[in-house]
Amino acid sequence: MSTLGIIGLVLAAIAGFFAILVIVGATRLRGMRKGYRARVEGAGTAELSGQANFFGQASEGKAQVRGLGTLLLTEAEVVFVQIMPARELRISRDSITSCRVTRHFLGKTQGRDLLVVMWETNGMGDAAAFDTPNISDWTSRLDPSVS
Repeated sequence: MSTLGIIGLVLAAIAGFFAILVIVGATRLRGMRKGYRARVEGAGTAELSGQANFFGQASEGKAQVRGLGTLLLTEAEVVFVQIMPARELRISRDSITSCRVTRHFLGKTQGRDLLVVMWETNGMGDAAAFDTPNISDWTSRLDPSVS
């Protein structure tokens, strides 16, 4: 076999390998999207929802991965469904003690306002922060005293 033929075979093998990677990646991405949509739909009927960036949960400490997802307010809960890593945070509306607006949380600072929701479960307080564009809608529904 000539040198040109060997180079052609190597290039074809490399192209085939990359094609397989693209197909596998696209299949995984499609599965992740389908799972994400199912988790959002499984949260229930939302009276308020929107894209949000999760800034962390106080009880989990500072070493958390921020992530994009959907923040939903249902009749019974505040639910955050994170895209990646696949995570859900559910906060019963009955357990919410307050909410506030700030620009920093767990040592992380943002150049715009963050929604911080505080709640209590079994006598233990916790909080989570979200960067969402419609903070005033959230605060008016979760804590009418915040304007």
